[in-house]
Amino acid sequence: MLRTYLSMALGSALVILAGVNIWVMMHAMNITESAQRQRWMRAHRIGGYAFIALFLMMGYFMSLRLKGLADELSPRLVFHVALSLTIVALFFLKVLIAHFCKRLHSYLAPLGILIFVATFVMVAMNSLVALLRNASNAAMPPGITVLVAVTISAGCGLLLFRVKKEALPTDENAIGEEAEEIASLPGDAPTAAARTIDLRLLQIEPQTHNVKTFRFALPPQERFAARPGQFLTFKLMVEGSRVVRSYSISSSPTQSGYVEITCKRADGGKASAFLNDMVQPGMTVQASGPYGKFCFDETRHKRIVLLAAGSGITPMMSMLRYIDDLCIRTEVTLIYAVQTHKDIIFERELQEIQSRRDQFRYVVLLSHPHLEWRGPSGRLSVELVRENVDGIGGSDFFLCGPPAFMSSAKIVLKTLGVDPTRIMQESFGGKEPLPGATGRNPVQVDFVRSRKRCHVLAGKTLLEVAEQQGVNIPFSCRQGQCGTCATRVIDGAVHRGVEDGLDIQRKAAGYVLACVGRVCRDVRVDA
Repeated sequence: MLRTYLSMALGSALVILAGVNIWVMMHAMNITESAQRQRWMRAHRIGGYAFIALFLMMGYFMSLRLKGLADELSPRLVFHVALSLTIVALFFLKVLIAHFCKRLHSYLAPLGILIFVATFVMVAMNSLVALLRNASNAAMPPGITVLVAVTISAGCGLLLFRVKKEALPTDENAIGEEAEEIASLPGDAPTAAARTIDLRLLQIEPQTHNVKTFRFALPPQERFAARPGQFLTFKLMVEGSRVVRSYSISSSPTQSGYVEITCKRADGGKASAFLNDMVQPGMTVQASGPYGKFCFDETRHKRIVLLAAGSGITPMMSMLRYIDDLCIRTEVTLIYAVQTHKDIIFERELQEIQSRRDQFRYVVLLSHPHLEWRGPSGRLSVELVRENVDGIGGSDFFLCGPPAFMSSAKIVLKTLGVDPTRIMQESFGGKEPLPGATGRNPVQVDFVRSRKRCHVLAGKTLLEVAEQQGVNIPFSCRQGQCGTCATRVIDGAVHRGVEDGLDIQRKAAGYVLACVGRVCRDVRVDA
Protein backbone atom coordinates (compact mmCIF):
# COMPACT_ATOMS: atom_id res chain seq x y z
CA MET A 1 0.00 0.00 0.00
CA LEU A 2 2.94 2.32 0.69
CA ARG A 3 4.01 1.87 -2.94
CA THR A 4 0.57 3.04 -4.07
CA TYR A 5 0.72 6.11 -1.84
CA LEU A 6 4.23 6.95 -3.13
CA SER A 7 3.19 6.50 -6.76
CA MET A 8 0.18 8.77 -6.31
CA ALA A 9 2.26 11.41 -4.52
CA LEU A 10 4.89 11.41 -7.29
CA GLY A 11 2.17 11.60 -9.93
CA SER A 12 0.51 14.52 -8.19
CA ALA A 13 3.85 16.32 -7.96
CA LEU A 14 4.38 15.72 -11.68
CA VAL A 15 1.00 17.28 -12.56
CA ILE A 16 1.63 20.30 -10.33
CA LEU A 17 5.10 20.77 -11.82
CA ALA A 18 3.67 20.67 -15.35
CA GLY A 19 0.98 23.23 -14.45
CA VAL A 20 3.41 25.57 -12.70
CA ASN A 21 5.79 25.33 -15.64
CA ILE A 22 3.07 26.47 -18.06
CA TRP A 23 2.16 29.33 -15.74
CA VAL A 24 5.80 30.47 -15.63
CA MET A 25 6.13 30.26 -19.42
CA MET A 26 2.95 32.28 -20.03
CA HIS A 27 4.06 34.88 -17.52
CA ALA A 28 7.49 35.16 -19.17
CA MET A 29 5.93 35.62 -22.61
CA ASN A 30 4.10 38.73 -21.38
CA ILE A 31 7.24 40.43 -20.03
CA THR A 32 8.99 42.87 -22.38
CA GLU A 33 11.96 43.77 -20.15
CA SER A 34 14.78 41.53 -21.35
CA ALA A 35 16.63 40.78 -18.09
CA GLN A 36 13.45 39.99 -16.16
CA ARG A 37 12.17 37.86 -19.02
CA GLN A 38 15.42 35.92 -19.06
CA ARG A 39 15.09 35.15 -15.34
CA TRP A 40 11.58 33.77 -15.78
CA MET A 41 12.63 31.72 -18.81
CA ARG A 42 15.54 30.32 -16.76
CA ALA A 43 13.03 29.30 -14.09
CA HIS A 44 10.95 27.66 -16.82
CA ARG A 45 13.96 25.66 -18.03
CA ILE A 46 14.79 24.54 -14.49
CA GLY A 47 11.18 23.42 -14.04
CA GLY A 48 11.41 21.54 -17.33
CA TYR A 49 14.55 19.68 -16.21
CA ALA A 50 12.86 18.85 -12.89
CA PHE A 51 9.84 17.52 -14.80
CA ILE A 52 12.10 15.30 -16.92
CA ALA A 53 13.89 13.95 -13.86
CA LEU A 54 10.64 13.16 -12.04
CA PHE A 55 9.12 11.64 -15.17
CA LEU A 56 12.14 9.37 -15.68
CA MET A 57 11.93 8.29 -12.03
CA MET A 58 8.28 7.36 -12.44
CA GLY A 59 9.06 5.64 -15.75
CA TYR A 60 11.67 3.50 -14.01
CA PHE A 61 9.24 2.38 -11.28
CA MET A 62 6.58 1.70 -13.92
CA SER A 63 8.97 -0.52 -15.88
CA LEU A 64 9.71 -2.49 -12.71
CA ARG A 65 5.98 -3.09 -12.16
CA LEU A 66 5.54 -4.27 -15.76
CA LYS A 67 8.51 -6.59 -15.58
CA GLY A 68 6.67 -9.50 -13.99
CA LEU A 69 3.44 -9.20 -15.98
CA ALA A 70 2.34 -11.44 -18.83
CA ASP A 71 2.92 -10.45 -22.45
CA GLU A 72 -0.68 -9.30 -22.90
CA LEU A 73 -1.25 -6.06 -20.98
CA SER A 74 -4.63 -4.77 -19.92
CA PRO A 75 -6.17 -1.96 -22.00
CA ARG A 76 -5.62 0.45 -19.12
CA LEU A 77 -1.90 -0.32 -18.96
CA VAL A 78 -1.58 -0.09 -22.75
CA PHE A 79 -3.22 3.35 -22.67
CA HIS A 80 -0.97 4.36 -19.77
CA VAL A 81 2.17 3.37 -21.71
CA ALA A 82 0.88 5.14 -24.84
CA LEU A 83 0.34 8.35 -22.88
CA SER A 84 3.84 8.11 -21.42
CA LEU A 85 5.39 7.74 -24.87
CA THR A 86 3.27 10.64 -26.13
CA ILE A 87 4.58 12.86 -23.34
CA VAL A 88 8.15 11.89 -24.25
CA ALA A 89 7.55 12.77 -27.92
CA LEU A 90 5.88 16.10 -27.09
CA PHE A 91 8.64 17.10 -24.69
CA PHE A 92 11.34 16.16 -27.22
CA LEU A 93 9.58 18.26 -29.88
CA LYS A 94 9.26 21.20 -27.46
CA VAL A 95 12.99 21.09 -26.67
CA LEU A 96 13.89 20.98 -30.38
CA ILE A 97 11.70 23.99 -31.18
CA ALA A 98 12.97 25.95 -28.17
CA HIS A 99 16.62 25.49 -29.15
CA PHE A 100 16.69 25.28 -32.94
CA CYS A 101 13.46 26.68 -34.49
CA LYS A 102 12.95 30.27 -33.41
CA ARG A 103 10.19 30.90 -35.94
CA LEU A 104 8.09 28.14 -34.37
CA HIS A 105 8.27 29.52 -30.82
CA SER A 106 4.57 30.33 -30.95
CA TYR A 107 3.93 26.56 -30.69
CA LEU A 108 5.74 26.22 -27.35
CA ALA A 109 2.74 27.23 -25.24
CA PRO A 110 0.30 24.80 -27.00
CA LEU A 111 2.86 22.01 -26.67
CA GLY A 112 3.25 22.76 -22.96
CA ILE A 113 -0.52 22.61 -22.49
CA LEU A 114 -0.67 19.27 -24.35
CA ILE A 115 2.07 17.87 -22.10
CA PHE A 116 0.14 19.04 -19.03
CA VAL A 117 -3.14 17.50 -20.26
CA ALA A 118 -1.48 14.17 -21.11
CA THR A 119 0.27 14.10 -17.73
CA PHE A 120 -2.96 14.93 -15.89
CA VAL A 121 -4.90 12.18 -17.69
CA MET A 122 -2.13 9.63 -17.12
CA VAL A 123 -1.87 10.33 -13.38
CA ALA A 124 -5.58 10.85 -12.76
CA MET A 125 -6.44 7.57 -14.51
CA ASN A 126 -4.30 5.43 -12.21
CA SER A 127 -5.11 7.47 -9.11
CA LEU A 128 -8.84 7.10 -9.73
CA VAL A 129 -8.50 3.34 -10.12
CA ALA A 130 -6.55 3.12 -6.85
CA LEU A 131 -9.12 5.23 -5.03
CA LEU A 132 -12.03 3.14 -6.27
CA ARG A 133 -10.23 -0.13 -5.53
CA ASN A 134 -9.69 0.84 -1.89
CA ALA A 135 -12.98 2.65 -1.33
CA SER A 136 -14.96 -0.48 -0.37
CA ASN A 137 -12.71 -1.63 2.45
CA ALA A 138 -11.75 1.92 3.55
CA ALA A 139 -8.11 0.89 3.31
CA MET A 140 -7.12 4.37 2.29
CA PRO A 141 -7.48 7.04 4.98
CA PRO A 142 -9.89 9.87 4.07
CA GLY A 143 -7.12 12.43 4.56
CA ILE A 144 -4.98 10.78 1.89
CA THR A 145 -7.96 10.69 -0.47
CA VAL A 146 -8.60 14.40 -0.06
CA LEU A 147 -4.88 15.20 -0.36
CA VAL A 148 -4.52 13.30 -3.62
CA ALA A 149 -7.65 14.86 -5.11
CA VAL A 150 -6.49 18.35 -4.20
CA THR A 151 -2.92 17.92 -5.43
CA ILE A 152 -3.95 16.39 -8.76
CA SER A 153 -6.35 19.30 -9.34
CA ALA A 154 -3.90 22.00 -8.25
CA GLY A 155 -1.94 22.06 -11.51
CA CYS A 156 -5.13 22.37 -13.54
CA GLY A 157 -6.33 25.14 -11.25
CA LEU A 158 -3.10 27.09 -11.66
CA LEU A 159 -3.35 26.87 -15.43
CA LEU A 160 -7.00 27.95 -15.51
CA PHE A 161 -6.24 30.83 -13.15
CA ARG A 162 -3.48 32.04 -15.46
CA VAL A 163 -5.67 31.82 -18.55
CA LYS A 164 -8.50 33.63 -16.77
CA LYS A 165 -6.16 36.35 -15.58
CA GLU A 166 -4.89 36.96 -19.11
CA ALA A 167 -8.31 36.86 -20.73
CA LEU A 168 -10.34 39.11 -18.44
CA PRO A 169 -9.94 42.86 -18.02
CA THR A 170 -8.20 44.18 -14.93
CA ASP A 171 -11.02 46.57 -14.09
CA GLU A 172 -12.26 46.20 -10.53
CA ASN A 173 -15.88 46.12 -11.64
CA ALA A 174 -17.61 43.11 -13.10
CA ILE A 175 -17.78 42.70 -16.88
CA GLY A 176 -20.67 44.71 -18.28
CA GLU A 177 -23.04 43.93 -21.10
CA GLU A 178 -20.77 45.55 -23.67
CA ALA A 179 -17.80 43.37 -22.76
CA GLU A 180 -19.99 40.27 -22.88
CA GLU A 181 -21.10 41.34 -26.34
CA ILE A 182 -17.46 41.52 -27.44
CA ALA A 183 -16.74 38.01 -26.21
CA SER A 184 -19.35 36.65 -28.60
CA LEU A 185 -18.01 38.44 -31.68
CA PRO A 186 -16.13 36.32 -34.27
CA GLY A 187 -12.58 36.76 -35.38
CA ASP A 188 -11.04 37.72 -32.07
CA ALA A 189 -7.32 37.02 -31.81
CA PRO A 190 -4.80 37.94 -29.14
CA THR A 191 -1.98 40.30 -29.90
CA ALA A 192 1.53 39.00 -29.36
CA ALA A 193 3.71 40.82 -26.90
CA ALA A 194 6.80 42.49 -28.31
CA ARG A 195 10.08 40.68 -27.62
CA THR A 196 12.68 43.08 -26.21
CA ILE A 197 16.44 42.61 -26.37
CA ASP A 198 19.33 44.66 -24.99
CA LEU A 199 21.79 45.89 -27.64
CA ARG A 200 25.26 47.20 -26.78
CA LEU A 201 26.67 49.81 -29.14
CA LEU A 202 30.00 48.68 -30.60
CA GLN A 203 30.91 51.41 -33.07
CA ILE A 204 29.62 54.43 -34.98
CA GLU A 205 30.51 54.98 -38.63
CA PRO A 206 29.71 58.29 -40.39
CA GLN A 207 28.15 57.82 -43.82
CA THR A 208 27.45 61.44 -44.86
CA HIS A 209 27.41 64.83 -43.17
CA ASN A 210 24.12 63.97 -41.41
CA VAL A 211 23.92 60.16 -41.51
CA LYS A 212 25.63 57.59 -39.30
CA THR A 213 25.62 53.80 -39.06
CA PHE A 214 25.37 52.25 -35.59
CA ARG A 215 26.64 48.72 -35.01
CA PHE A 216 25.19 46.89 -32.00
CA ALA A 217 26.40 43.63 -30.48
CA LEU A 218 23.73 40.97 -30.22
CA PRO A 219 23.37 39.21 -26.84
CA PRO A 220 25.04 35.79 -27.17
CA GLN A 221 22.01 33.99 -25.70
CA GLU A 222 19.57 35.59 -28.18
CA ARG A 223 18.63 33.74 -31.36
CA PHE A 224 18.28 36.73 -33.68
CA ALA A 225 16.96 35.87 -37.13
CA ALA A 226 16.06 38.84 -39.31
CA ARG A 227 15.01 38.81 -42.93
CA PRO A 228 16.55 41.28 -45.41
CA GLY A 229 14.42 44.43 -45.27
CA GLN A 230 12.99 44.16 -41.75
CA PHE A 231 13.27 46.78 -39.00
CA LEU A 232 13.80 47.11 -35.24
CA THR A 233 11.84 49.29 -32.84
CA PHE A 234 14.01 51.12 -30.30
CA LYS A 235 12.91 52.37 -26.89
CA LEU A 236 15.21 55.28 -26.13
CA MET A 237 15.41 57.42 -23.00
CA VAL A 238 15.79 60.98 -24.27
CA GLU A 239 15.86 63.85 -21.75
CA GLY A 240 14.14 61.72 -19.13
CA SER A 241 11.26 60.53 -21.34
CA ARG A 242 10.85 57.35 -23.36
CA VAL A 243 10.86 57.78 -27.14
CA VAL A 244 9.89 54.89 -29.43
CA ARG A 245 11.27 54.89 -32.98
CA SER A 246 11.66 52.26 -35.68
CA TYR A 247 14.77 51.92 -37.86
CA SER A 248 15.41 49.55 -40.74
CA ILE A 249 18.22 47.06 -40.35
CA SER A 250 20.99 47.96 -42.81
CA SER A 251 23.32 45.04 -42.08
CA SER A 252 23.04 41.66 -43.78
CA PRO A 253 21.01 38.97 -41.96
CA THR A 254 24.00 36.68 -42.50
CA GLN A 255 25.82 38.54 -39.70
CA SER A 256 25.12 36.65 -36.50
CA GLY A 257 27.18 38.66 -34.01
CA TYR A 258 25.92 42.16 -34.66
CA VAL A 259 23.12 44.22 -36.21
CA GLU A 260 23.38 47.66 -37.79
CA ILE A 261 20.97 50.53 -38.32
CA THR A 262 21.63 53.71 -40.29
CA CYS A 263 20.02 56.90 -39.01
CA LYS A 264 19.71 60.31 -40.68
CA ARG A 265 19.67 63.33 -38.40
CA ALA A 266 16.28 64.98 -38.98
CA ASP A 267 15.56 68.62 -38.20
CA GLY A 268 13.66 68.65 -34.90
CA GLY A 269 13.97 64.87 -34.61
CA LYS A 270 14.33 63.94 -30.96
CA ALA A 271 15.48 60.35 -31.45
CA SER A 272 17.69 60.97 -34.50
CA ALA A 273 19.43 63.88 -32.73
CA PHE A 274 19.99 61.69 -29.67
CA LEU A 275 21.52 58.90 -31.76
CA ASN A 276 23.70 61.14 -33.90
CA ASP A 277 24.88 63.50 -31.14
CA MET A 278 24.67 61.78 -27.77
CA VAL A 279 25.22 58.03 -27.88
CA GLN A 280 28.70 56.60 -27.42
CA PRO A 281 30.15 53.09 -27.90
CA GLY A 282 29.44 50.96 -24.85
CA MET A 283 25.93 52.29 -24.29
CA THR A 284 23.06 49.80 -24.09
CA VAL A 285 19.66 50.41 -25.64
CA GLN A 286 16.49 48.36 -25.78
CA ALA A 287 14.99 47.18 -29.05
CA SER A 288 12.23 44.84 -30.12
CA GLY A 289 11.78 42.93 -33.35
CA PRO A 290 12.68 42.26 -36.07
CA TYR A 291 9.38 43.22 -37.71
CA GLY A 292 8.00 43.93 -41.15
CA LYS A 293 6.85 42.22 -44.33
CA PHE A 294 8.98 44.43 -46.59
CA CYS A 295 11.41 41.58 -47.24
CA PHE A 296 13.41 40.08 -50.08
CA ASP A 297 12.77 36.37 -50.64
CA GLU A 298 15.24 34.62 -52.92
CA THR A 299 12.79 31.78 -53.56
CA ARG A 300 10.23 34.17 -55.12
CA HIS A 301 12.10 37.25 -56.29
CA LYS A 302 14.27 36.41 -59.31
CA ARG A 303 14.41 39.94 -60.73
CA ILE A 304 13.99 42.94 -58.42
CA VAL A 305 13.99 46.71 -58.79
CA LEU A 306 14.84 48.82 -55.73
CA LEU A 307 13.48 52.37 -55.80
CA ALA A 308 14.88 54.32 -52.84
CA ALA A 309 15.16 57.95 -51.79
CA GLY A 310 17.30 59.41 -49.00
CA SER A 311 17.51 57.17 -45.94
CA GLY A 312 15.11 54.77 -47.67
CA ILE A 313 18.27 53.07 -48.91
CA THR A 314 18.77 51.36 -45.51
CA PRO A 315 16.47 48.31 -45.97
CA MET A 316 17.66 48.06 -49.59
CA MET A 317 21.24 47.87 -48.31
CA SER A 318 20.34 44.90 -46.13
CA MET A 319 18.89 43.16 -49.19
CA LEU A 320 21.94 43.95 -51.35
CA ARG A 321 24.40 42.79 -48.69
CA TYR A 322 22.41 39.58 -48.21
CA ILE A 323 22.36 38.89 -51.97
CA ASP A 324 26.08 39.68 -52.23
CA ASP A 325 27.06 37.58 -49.19
CA LEU A 326 25.28 34.47 -50.47
CA CYS A 327 26.06 35.07 -54.17
CA ILE A 328 22.36 34.82 -55.04
CA ARG A 329 21.74 34.99 -58.80
CA THR A 330 18.91 37.51 -58.54
CA GLU A 331 19.00 40.37 -61.07
CA VAL A 332 18.96 43.68 -59.17
CA THR A 333 18.43 47.26 -60.35
CA LEU A 334 18.80 50.06 -57.80
CA ILE A 335 17.55 53.55 -58.64
CA TYR A 336 18.58 55.79 -55.77
CA ALA A 337 17.23 59.36 -55.55
CA VAL A 338 19.01 61.97 -53.39
CA GLN A 339 19.28 65.74 -53.41
CA THR A 340 23.01 66.18 -53.96
CA HIS A 341 26.03 63.97 -54.47
CA LYS A 342 27.11 64.45 -50.84
CA ASP A 343 23.80 62.90 -49.70
CA ILE A 344 24.56 59.47 -51.20
CA ILE A 345 24.60 56.96 -48.34
CA PHE A 346 26.81 53.84 -48.69
CA GLU A 347 28.33 55.30 -51.88
CA ARG A 348 31.64 53.43 -51.75
CA GLU A 349 30.09 50.08 -50.85
CA LEU A 350 27.45 50.38 -53.58
CA GLN A 351 30.19 51.00 -56.13
CA GLU A 352 32.11 47.97 -54.85
CA ILE A 353 29.06 45.74 -55.17
CA GLN A 354 28.50 47.05 -58.69
CA SER A 355 32.10 46.26 -59.64
CA ARG A 356 31.92 42.61 -58.60
CA ARG A 357 28.32 41.73 -59.55
CA ASP A 358 27.37 41.54 -63.22
CA GLN A 359 23.68 41.25 -62.29
CA PHE A 360 23.55 44.54 -60.39
CA ARG A 361 22.68 47.85 -62.08
CA TYR A 362 23.15 50.98 -59.99
CA VAL A 363 21.63 54.35 -60.96
CA VAL A 364 21.87 57.56 -58.90
CA LEU A 365 19.29 60.30 -59.48
CA LEU A 366 20.18 63.80 -58.22
CA SER A 367 17.46 66.41 -57.76
CA HIS A 368 20.08 69.17 -57.30
CA PRO A 369 23.07 68.10 -59.44
CA HIS A 370 26.42 69.88 -59.51
CA LEU A 371 27.89 71.22 -62.73
CA GLU A 372 30.11 68.19 -63.40
CA TRP A 373 27.29 65.65 -62.91
CA ARG A 374 26.71 63.50 -66.00
CA GLY A 375 24.08 61.14 -64.62
CA PRO A 376 20.29 61.50 -64.54
CA SER A 377 18.79 64.40 -62.62
CA GLY A 378 15.39 65.68 -61.60
CA ARG A 379 12.59 63.45 -60.35
CA LEU A 380 11.80 59.78 -60.87
CA SER A 381 10.11 59.35 -64.23
CA VAL A 382 8.59 56.73 -66.48
CA GLU A 383 11.41 57.22 -69.00
CA LEU A 384 14.14 56.70 -66.38
CA VAL A 385 12.62 53.42 -65.17
CA ARG A 386 11.98 52.18 -68.71
CA GLU A 387 15.58 52.94 -69.77
CA ASN A 388 17.21 51.14 -66.84
CA VAL A 389 14.93 48.20 -66.07
CA ASP A 390 14.82 45.14 -68.28
CA GLY A 391 11.67 43.02 -68.13
CA ILE A 392 9.47 45.45 -66.22
CA GLY A 393 6.49 43.09 -66.31
CA GLY A 394 8.45 40.25 -64.70
CA SER A 395 10.17 42.32 -62.03
CA ASP A 396 9.28 42.80 -58.36
CA PHE A 397 9.54 46.38 -57.12
CA PHE A 398 10.60 47.51 -53.64
CA LEU A 399 9.83 51.16 -52.75
CA CYS A 400 11.15 53.03 -49.74
CA GLY A 401 11.47 56.72 -49.03
CA PRO A 402 9.62 59.87 -47.95
CA PRO A 403 5.87 60.12 -48.67
CA ALA A 404 6.29 62.44 -51.69
CA PHE A 405 8.74 60.05 -53.34
CA MET A 406 6.49 57.07 -52.61
CA SER A 407 3.48 58.75 -54.22
CA SER A 408 5.51 59.69 -57.29
CA ALA A 409 7.00 56.18 -57.60
CA LYS A 410 3.58 54.52 -57.41
CA ILE A 411 2.25 56.79 -60.16
CA VAL A 412 5.24 55.92 -62.36
CA LEU A 413 4.76 52.17 -61.83
CA LYS A 414 1.03 52.43 -62.47
CA THR A 415 1.75 54.23 -65.74
CA LEU A 416 4.15 51.45 -66.71
CA GLY A 417 1.43 48.87 -66.07
CA VAL A 418 3.19 47.12 -63.18
CA ASP A 419 1.01 44.57 -61.38
CA PRO A 420 0.19 46.04 -57.91
CA THR A 421 0.86 42.63 -56.33
CA ARG A 422 4.49 42.99 -57.45
CA ILE A 423 4.98 46.27 -55.56
CA MET A 424 6.28 46.16 -51.97
CA GLN A 425 6.59 49.43 -50.08
CA GLU A 426 7.75 50.95 -46.83
CA SER A 427 7.32 54.64 -46.02
CA PHE A 428 9.61 56.82 -43.91
CA GLY A 429 8.08 59.68 -41.92
CA GLY A 430 4.97 61.77 -42.35
CA LYS A 431 1.27 61.05 -41.83
CA GLU A 432 -1.46 60.91 -44.41
CA PRO A 433 -3.83 63.89 -44.28
CA LEU A 434 -7.12 63.04 -42.66
CA PRO A 435 -10.03 63.61 -45.05
CA GLY A 436 -12.16 66.49 -43.80
CA ALA A 437 -9.52 67.40 -41.19
CA THR A 438 -10.33 71.08 -41.29
CA GLY A 439 -12.51 72.27 -38.45
CA ARG A 440 -12.22 69.03 -36.48
CA ASN A 441 -15.02 68.35 -34.04
CA PRO A 442 -14.86 66.42 -30.75
CA VAL A 443 -15.66 62.73 -31.10
CA GLN A 444 -16.39 60.09 -28.47
CA VAL A 445 -14.12 57.07 -28.01
CA ASP A 446 -15.28 54.09 -25.93
CA PHE A 447 -12.70 51.51 -24.79
CA VAL A 448 -15.19 48.78 -23.98
CA ARG A 449 -13.00 46.20 -22.22
CA SER A 450 -11.34 48.87 -20.09
CA ARG A 451 -14.71 50.56 -19.47
CA LYS A 452 -13.33 54.01 -20.29
CA ARG A 453 -14.97 56.75 -22.35
CA CYS A 454 -13.51 60.07 -23.47
CA HIS A 455 -13.97 62.93 -25.95
CA VAL A 456 -11.08 63.96 -28.23
CA LEU A 457 -10.61 65.98 -31.39
CA ALA A 458 -10.96 64.00 -34.61
CA GLY A 459 -7.62 63.11 -36.15
CA LYS A 460 -5.87 61.55 -33.15
CA THR A 461 -4.75 57.96 -33.51
CA LEU A 462 -6.40 55.31 -31.38
CA LEU A 463 -3.03 54.57 -29.80
CA GLU A 464 -2.55 58.22 -28.79
CA VAL A 465 -6.01 58.30 -27.21
CA ALA A 466 -5.40 54.98 -25.45
CA GLU A 467 -2.13 56.24 -23.96
CA GLN A 468 -3.82 59.41 -22.71
CA GLN A 469 -6.56 57.34 -21.03
CA GLY A 470 -4.23 54.71 -19.57
CA VAL A 471 -5.61 51.93 -21.77
CA ASN A 472 -3.03 49.26 -22.54
CA ILE A 473 -2.76 48.53 -26.27
CA PRO A 474 0.51 46.70 -27.06
CA PHE A 475 2.49 48.44 -29.80
CA SER A 476 5.91 48.44 -31.37
CA CYS A 477 6.68 50.22 -34.65
CA ARG A 478 4.04 53.00 -34.55
CA GLN A 479 4.14 53.02 -38.36
CA GLY A 480 1.53 50.44 -39.32
CA GLN A 481 4.14 47.86 -40.24
CA CYS A 482 4.42 45.23 -37.49
CA GLY A 483 0.76 44.55 -36.60
CA THR A 484 1.38 44.49 -32.84
CA CYS A 485 -1.33 47.10 -32.08
CA ALA A 486 -4.15 45.44 -34.08
CA THR A 487 -7.45 46.39 -32.37
CA ARG A 488 -11.02 45.57 -33.38
CA VAL A 489 -13.51 48.37 -34.04
CA ILE A 490 -16.99 47.43 -32.84
CA ASP A 491 -18.90 50.53 -33.97
CA GLY A 492 -18.00 53.79 -35.64
CA ALA A 493 -15.37 54.79 -38.16
CA VAL A 494 -11.60 54.97 -38.07
CA HIS A 495 -9.53 56.42 -40.91
CA ARG A 496 -7.05 53.71 -41.87
CA GLY A 497 -3.48 54.73 -42.58
CA VAL A 498 -0.70 52.53 -43.92
CA GLU A 499 -1.61 49.03 -42.77
CA ASP A 500 1.07 46.75 -44.17
CA GLY A 501 1.08 44.91 -40.84
CA LEU A 502 -2.58 43.85 -41.13
CA ASP A 503 -3.66 40.88 -43.25
CA ILE A 504 -6.89 40.65 -45.25
CA GLN A 505 -8.59 38.30 -42.78
CA ARG A 506 -8.15 40.64 -39.83
CA LYS A 507 -9.25 43.65 -41.86
CA ALA A 508 -12.42 41.76 -42.77
CA ALA A 509 -12.96 40.99 -39.05
CA GLY A 510 -12.98 44.73 -38.26
CA TYR A 511 -9.41 45.18 -37.04
CA VAL A 512 -7.41 48.39 -37.50
CA LEU A 513 -3.88 49.29 -36.47
CA ALA A 514 -4.20 51.64 -33.52
CA CYS A 515 -0.89 53.39 -34.23
CA VAL A 516 -2.05 54.73 -37.62
CA GLY A 517 -5.86 54.45 -37.38
CA ARG A 518 -7.28 57.88 -36.59
CA VAL A 519 -10.75 58.51 -35.21
CA CYS A 520 -13.02 60.53 -37.51
CA ARG A 521 -16.34 60.05 -35.67
CA ASP A 522 -17.71 58.35 -32.53
CA VAL A 523 -16.19 54.91 -32.15
CA ARG A 524 -16.27 51.88 -29.83
CA VAL A 525 -13.23 49.62 -29.78
CA ASP A 526 -12.32 46.28 -28.21
CA ALA A 527 -9.61 47.46 -25.83
